[in-house]
Amino acid sequence: MHRHQHITWTKLSLDLQRLSPVEPSSLASILVGISAILDPQGSPESLSRALNFMVYELSAMSTDLGAESRFHLLNDYFFNRRAFRNRSLADAVCPLMFQDLVFLHVLSQKMGHPLVLAVIYNHLATQLDLPIFIVNSAFSHLLKWVREGQNCYVDLTDHGRVVPERELAYLVNQHCSGKNGVEADSLEILPGRQVAFQYLNLLIQLFETGFYQEKLLFIYNMFLEMEPTNLSILSRRGLLYRKMRLNHEALADLRRYFSFIERSQASPELQIAFLELQNLINPTPKGNLPSLYLH
Repeated sequence: MHRHQHITWTKLSLDLQRLSPVEPSSLASILVGISAILDPQGSPESLSRALNFMVYELSAMSTDLGAESRFHLLNDYFFNRRAFRNRSLADAVCPLMFQDLVFLHVLSQKMGHPLVLAVIYNHLATQLDLPIFIVNSAFSHLLKWVREGQNCYVDLTDHGRVVPERELAYLVNQHCSGKNGVEADSLEILPGRQVAFQYLNLLIQLFETGFYQEKLLFIYNMFLEMEPTNLSILSRRGLLYRKMRLNHEALADLRRYFSFIERSQASPELQIAFLELQNLINPTPKGNLPSLYLH
């Protein structure tokens, strides 16, 4: 890792630790840091400047405006002047694409995954003192606006149109047809920590399907920074280390994994990888090799 990436990673770690598990918070600075490491073409300073310039422009135009007027200003700025738009995941050949998830490309192309656009919109709304927050992942195109004790929802696929609660049932059915257990009243505000997990999971889905070993390792490391006892991510990082021929790191992860999980309960892939790594690093004398078939 280069020196500037190490500095970015250190700041990212601090930002992740500050994320509240119960309160909503802006993730813009975290997406800036992740983008700077995944694609070094955009430095964290240049990305932050681009974001801060949008905040400055909005602030200059919103002096003495009431909440309703600030909201309309935000929508006009975001969807018309800046021309941000969602990538239609239903029509895309590949539902997840690198340029739709990484801040650098979303800021330059003005198009991206709904969750990334929601993070940008939420950040700008926060700077305008508008309590508009991200809700659960099935509805990443919707944000919840809490105003005067009345909840309503903002639809990012429809130029920020305010959706009254009575319309939610139709909108939920339209976007989530065939999904069981999804109800309109499940549209709760997500804490910043949960939004971060959703974003990292999107990157994991993308990188696990392609040749992105270094990038995938970075995302695994971030995930475990936030949730060190996530055994699924820990085991997957161990297997990734093994693919990358980082055998000592792989063995350390799998040892930790098996300190929580009975050997016989793990997948055959994990059992075999663990035994092979043990024998590679600490060879067992012939005649004392354990059976791969665990009883």
